[in-house]
Amino acid sequence: MTNRLFCLAFLFLAACSAPRFEATPSYGFSKLSGDFAIATGSVSSTNDLKELGLDDKEGSPGARVDLSWGSPHLTISVAQMNTDGTGTTTADLTQGGVTINAGTNVDSSVDLTYGTAVVTFDLVPSDAVEVGLGFGAEAASVQTKVRPTGLGAGIDTDENAPVPVLALRAGVDLGPIAVDGLLTGIKIDYSGDSLTFYDLDLRARWEVFEHAHVLVGYKRWKVDLDYEDGADNVQLDITADGPYLGVVIAF
Repeated sequence: MTNRLFCLAFLFLAACSAPRFEATPSYGFSKLSGDFAIATGSVSSTNDLKELGLDDKEGSPGARVDLSWGSPHLTISVAQMNTDGTGTTTADLTQGGVTINAGTNVDSSVDLTYGTAVVTFDLVPSDAVEVGLGFGAEAASVQTKVRPTGLGAGIDTDENAPVPVLALRAGVDLGPIAVDGLLTGIKIDYSGDSLTFYDLDLRARWEVFEHAHVLVGYKRWKVDLDYEDGADNVQLDITADGPYLGVVIAF
């Protein structure tokens, strides 16, 4: 009898913690907003990305993998967008010995790639509802270029660093329809430098087939960075947001 009870308990726990794997390729459209400044010494004013010609909607491919097994839920995702345009500076930009004065016609570009790896732990023992807290890391590469239209030296910045993040996950599974959201973020102040960051991913999906779901989502990614780069001070406040479509392959 004892052996039978042990076996039943083992089978029950195994069923409750059966792993679930999901792969989600996606494609959407993102739009940048925010401000950018670089100066030798203190920054007195910033350039709006819209005025620099960087406010167009651009295609944004992405991919996400989810692995859940009982309470732990691991998510790894990556997305990318590139945009360029022509505009006019509204504040001086100075880097090293190069200065682009306010009122200059410029060609500008931003290349953004960001990825997340987080694990959350479900606090609600239910298959229909998920509420989890956790931690992880976010890695982002933000490359900005501003050059006078025609001739002249330009301004280039390249920010690339991983940061630790905290994570909050919530979701409701209603059978063929499910909605979920994942929010990660951090705020760091160190030696005069500051970083505020968050990444929001909201999704709704329909289970068309057992192992294939259609998904619609919305992503919002924001970084507010203020730091010293040698003799230069850089302020970068960028938000990328927009809707996307995807297909979930689930096992």
